[in-house]
Amino acid sequence: MKRISQFTVFILSTLVVLQTEADTWPQQEAGAESAGFSAEGIEALDDAMREIVANQDVAGMVWLLAKDGEVATYAHSGIARLEDGAAMTMDSLFRIYSMSKPVTGVAMMMLWEEGQWDFDDPVSKFIPEFADLEVIASYEDSENYEVEPLKRQPTMRELLNHTAGFGYGLFGNDPVNTAFRDQAVLASSNLDELVARVADIPLLSQPGEQWFYSVAVDLQGYIVQQISGMPYGEFLRTRMFEPLNMMDTRFYVQSEDHDRFAEVHYWDTERNQLAQQPHRMDRPSYLDPT
Repeated sequence: MKRISQFTVFILSTLVVLQTEADTWPQQEAGAESAGFSAEGIEALDDAMREIVANQDVAGMVWLLAKDGEVATYAHSGIARLEDGAAMTMDSLFRIYSMSKPVTGVAMMMLWEEGQWDFDDPVSKFIPEFADLEVIASYEDSENYEVEPLKRQPTMRELLNHTAGFGYGLFGNDPVNTAFRDQAVLASSNLDELVARVADIPLLSQPGEQWFYSVAVDLQGYIVQQISGMPYGEFLRTRMFEPLNMMDTRFYVQSEDHDRFAEVHYWDTERNQLAQQPHRMDRPSYLDPT
């Protein structure tokens, strides 16, 4: 099989900062003209960003504009947390939620380049617990349904393009997605626990028959772990983040970085003001468990 050249990695994981380390920021901007922009344009950009904060469209922002490696402007405005009024800074940490999915995709393709798996491999080759999955054949509601056996095993290709048949639990009142919520799949404390819970839930459809935004990427993380023999986070750290000097990219906020963490905010329609999103008790904490 012909392998493609090494992937260029420029995407981040679950928690990300706009920089890698505080001392890597340029000591001064290159300037608008040097970076290929007009001074008037840079001023308009900075004003527009600050206006977004002033209008309370967001609580705070950090922005940077660069071209061909030349930084034209970088600045911040607003606050990182309403609860204590902490100011947004250039080294604030942010959640990136599902942008961790492309990171997993890169990890998978790194292993593919090394010949560790093929697109037509059955998923059960790497997750034996999935060898005897069942499929929803019909249902009246979340408690009344019939299942049928797999016609064939879902493939790695289908796992990567969300056609393997798995649910997610974020939406849908069918028996599969209801079971994902009832069994708290997304609240699993680790990938082994997540796989064990998913193995007990039927598929939404036969493999390859239906697209559904699913838990597939979490399962890919488990496969990275199985193939590499390394914990998933350790693989990302040693194979991606450290080589790229992404020193602030990780799954948990360390205790010494709590003050840098920017919380999520939303518009409270009842009080007609920004409010800080409460932490979800049904999901693992973002704080470093150690």
